[in-house]
Amino acid sequence: MFIPGLRSFPYGCLPLAAGGCLLVGLVVPYIIAVRLGHVYPILPFISDTGALHPENCVFGQMLNLTSFFLVFIVYIRHKQVTQEGPTELLEFNKASTLLGYTAALFISLVGNVQIDVNSQHAIETEVHLFSAFMAFGGGLLFSLTQSWITYKLADDFWSYSMAALRFTLTFAGVVFSVTLLEFRELANAEFNGTYAQTLHWNPHDGGYVNHVYSSVSEYMMGFILTALVLSLYKEFSAIKPPTGDKNNPVAKVAAKGDIEIARDSLVSSL
Repeated sequence: MFIPGLRSFPYGCLPLAAGGCLLVGLVVPYIIAVRLGHVYPILPFISDTGALHPENCVFGQMLNLTSFFLVFIVYIRHKQVTQEGPTELLEFNKASTLLGYTAALFISLVGNVQIDVNSQHAIETEVHLFSAFMAFGGGLLFSLTQSWITYKLADDFWSYSMAALRFTLTFAGVVFSVTLLEFRELANAEFNGTYAQTLHWNPHDGGYVNHVYSSVSEYMMGFILTALVLSLYKEFSAIKPPTGDKNNPVAKVAAKGDIEIARDSLVSSL
């Protein structure tokens, strides 16, 4: 067993914890930053709301917790699919797991390395923006691969519906990632202030409308990734401890989106 006592651990709380921490990391720093006058209310980039003290403390801590929980989610999901998936999915599942770990790593970097509000070319800003790109990109690719795995394992209406939901959310995330980058480029080209003034980008500045479109796209991507993490609740909440019947270790892992009981070997391996 991975840690004593995990045989009866409520695994469904892991997606809830990760999704909840990510949601708090998106919303609470924004509220604090607006109340303290650190950003213009409509609508700063997510990174801008986590750039200054004290909101950067909440931003960093919540993203670190999200990364922490996501590592366990990716590991357990890998175990589910490895044990119950067909042979042809094994290599695909490994690739999906690698993408999940990549997203978790860069989510942590986003939280720990915040932008330098005075310089667009500071190393902190460049590392933060690159990490955000990798976190969003890795998260969407992980979601895409998990959507395909869910589809390949589906055998009833609800599991097919879950696959369709994940595909839809992932596609929407890709669309918003394109609009984020496109409108951000247009906004930066039209902006007529200094980099430090972007925290207070307002209707009197050039490129404001494109800036808002880009910011909305970024928040939508964040909420979509939150929803995708939360969508794993059904599979994870179905993982149960062994029944104690040594002659009947036949219950399956809920790897495909329907409610089943976890096999002894999965819980024991955790």
